Amino acid sequence: MKFPNRILFFRLSSMGDILLTTPLLRVFKKNYPTAQVHYITRQKYAEILQFNPYIDKLWMVNKSPEEIKSELPQSFDYFIDLHKNWRSRTFALRYLSATYRTFPKLNFRKILLTTCKINLLPQVHIVERYFHALRDFQLTYDYQGLDFFFPEKFKMELSFAPNQYIACVLGGTYQTKKYPVHKWTELIRLLHMPAVLLGGPDEKQEGDDIVQQTQNTINFCGKLNITESAYYLKHAAVVITHDTGLMHIAAALRKPIVSIWGNTVPAFGMYPLLPAGYEKFSMLVENTNISCRPCSKLGYNHCPKKHFKCMEDIPPQKIAQAALILLSQNA
Repeated sequence: MKFPNRILFFRLSSMGDILLTTPLLRVFKKNYPTAQVHYITRQKYAEILQFNPYIDKLWMVNKSPEEIKSELPQSFDYFIDLHKNWRSRTFALRYLSATYRTFPKLNFRKILLTTCKINLLPQVHIVERYFHALRDFQLTYDYQGLDFFFPEKFKMELSFAPNQYIACVLGGTYQTKKYPVHKWTELIRLLHMPAVLLGGPDEKQEGDDIVQQTQNTINFCGKLNITESAYYLKHAAVVITHDTGLMHIAAALRKPIVSIWGNTVPAFGMYPLLPAGYEKFSMLVENTNISCRPCSKLGYNHCPKKHFKCMEDIPPQKIAQAALILLSQNA
């Protein structure tokens, strides 16, 4: 293998999936500090990588890499495809002469788990599978977690004192990954702490409903960008979250995390990845007593069985207990 002069990483979406590629950037750049690291992603997720010191050039597109095909250098040594679909492979083969490398996506095994409940997935985090794309360099995961970097000297005024509030992440791409509003309300009441609600515009009404039924709760859903949301995560005493992008930012910031799992399962390999030695600060809460779970590797807008027991049967007391344990460990 020749020394790499220029390498191109590729992952367009989504927030969490992009964050999960950051260990590869760190490990590669530390081992090949003079190589130029380029990365293609979507503009809407640029904040995740924009201040990453392991990237020399960030390419941003609205939808497709076809938008920048004429601008890309032709002298990439490697194209590291961390999206792995027919579009990304076609783009690489059509427009670049670089060596193409990717990772095992294991879609068939995921289908077996969701349809037949047969689990043949390896018991490793997806980040370790991502490193298969760097096999030519004999690089492996360094167990230092994910990376999220703030702009230099970034600071904003918080609504509550640092480490004196809980961050509740209401966001989720699909409804079947989201804890119901009435359960969130009861959970926040149980914790007796100020709460900050985080999510996108789709969660604004849910946040408003929770605020009306609780005290010392502020709804920032749809009001903050990624960096501002991350700042609130950074200064929270504990983060309670669904399986969603902000969960992975919280992990990158080494926060105590209680993650709530609905139709998806940690066995897919995308649970919070904390650095070695920090594992005790992540607690997973899920309903393991129903046979229909997992029903999808992504999610649905409505429960296919119409009962939504994967979330409805998780008592708020169980989540509150996990949060209190983490709070006591971090005191």
